[in-house]
Amino acid sequence: MEEENKINEMYNRYLIERQGFEISPELFRELVIVFPVILVLQADGYIDTREMQYLNKLITQITQKLKNITENQVRQEIRFLTWGARIWREPILDTLILTLKNDATGLKENILEMMLQGAGTSTGSVSQNIYLGTVNPMGNTVLGAYMKPDITSDFIDGKEMEEMLEISEYLGLTESSSAATKLKNIS
Repeated sequence: MEEENKINEMYNRYLIERQGFEISPELFRELVIVFPVILVLQADGYIDTREMQYLNKLITQITQKLKNITENQVRQEIRFLTWGARIWREPILDTLILTLKNDATGLKENILEMMLQGAGTSTGSVSQNIYLGTVNPMGNTVLGAYMKPDITSDFIDGKEMEEMLEISEYLGLTESSSAATKLKNIS
């Protein structure tokens, strides 16, 4: 009950900051869950094209889950959280800790997987992004730009890896044996 009250307090604080925007408790919960991904993606100082494509995928998943929410609404909130990530970091992550406390649905694994996939989409290079998205004269996408990222430390920026490890530790994601194994394998 105490956790629920603290989550509601944070939701109300967020609503005060977002005056004029309609944010349901369900959308707020989804934003809290996705927030670690935002932190990881911008750990290197910017969100590149492929990382934005990954965020767009998450936005679509949220709107499919929450039928009364539009992609534009989710995109606006993701943008707001991205711009204010430093301010919202601790309060949102603390809210996520409370959310995870009584969760038995594998949410810790899902958050870690989203962070890994997001970090794996980063090429760390604008020219490489252009190359990966280039279509050759035969009509084939070069190097399969739509392939699932190979999640190894070779493809994850050092700052993004550091951020992912820090967030995982803060949230207690490493308490899960399979999550700890995944992180150990790539770090």
